[in-house]
Amino acid sequence: MKMIARHQVPLQPLGPAVLRHRTIVWRGERELLAIDADGARTIHADWPLDYHELTPDGRYLLARGDEGRRAQVWEIRSGRRMLELLGDEVRPHSLRANLGTVGDCTYAFAVRWPRRHELALLAVHDGAQRGWLVASGMIAFRIERVIPLGGDWLGVHGFRDGEYSDTVVAIPGRAALDDYDVLQAALLQQPRVWEWGHRVTIGPAEPGRAVIYRDAEWEDDDRPDDPDEAFRGIQILDLPTRKIVERIPHDERVPNLATIGASSEVIAIEMGGHVNVVDRASGAVRRVDALALDPYRLEVAVADGEHVVIAAL
Repeated sequence: MKMIARHQVPLQPLGPAVLRHRTIVWRGERELLAIDADGARTIHADWPLDYHELTPDGRYLLARGDEGRRAQVWEIRSGRRMLELLGDEVRPHSLRANLGTVGDCTYAFAVRWPRRHELALLAVHDGAQRGWLVASGMIAFRIERVIPLGGDWLGVHGFRDGEYSDTVVAIPGRAALDDYDVLQAALLQQPRVWEWGHRVTIGPAEPGRAVIYRDAEWEDDDRPDDPDEAFRGIQILDLPTRKIVERIPHDERVPNLATIGASSEVIAIEMGGHVNVVDRASGAVRRVDALALDPYRLEVAVADGEHVVIAAL
């Protein structure tokens, strides 16, 4: 690996870490430690935390907590609080929120009780709602996470009401600002831009493409004859044509909602404590011990004593 940057860590953090654009953020009980080229800073939340993420450009930080009732967004460099989102005050897990960019604007994507089948697009800089997506129509879909895929595309991870498996689907981001039905349309399209599995995840690949891992967990005596449905592993999806252009078997089970990204040469999957680097030509897997993976730049954060090293895969 090629070292990109090396930062001293004031106190060795113990919580989960996220890496984006050479900014790494650890999550504590009520605080977040951010380290980048400008040094280290601590951002405090008003309640216990259970999730955090960064925009692909490393500019904004979102954290959720209070048993899934609240979320806040900060600008990393200044530490300024940009946005606060509230779910139901008494209902746990009544809010889902993520960050992403559509065009030149960064948005918070929020699902709030009781409108659990609607996704609001809120501009981070002023909190104004710029669009919304309906997730109930011919298909009732519960949104768990929105993942920026680069360019004009967003990945949506969720599940259909009444099903035990999860689904990932790709949608054009700009269309989401004008067409509330774009998610429903994508879930019904053929050829499809969605995939399902008991373990499934989606992430960015080379321009115009996305990478998907899926495992339907078929039993040997229940495996379907259709090789597409029986497949377990990695798929490269061409987004404009909605076609699978590459399949790579991957036997090691990937965590559901794992961070994943691809270049034209390799695929990287965050496995919890390490990253699997899969060669697209041969399918060979290389294991890299790492604190976190940036799926957009294919870089990892690695602990080195009192320092954290950012390195290219």
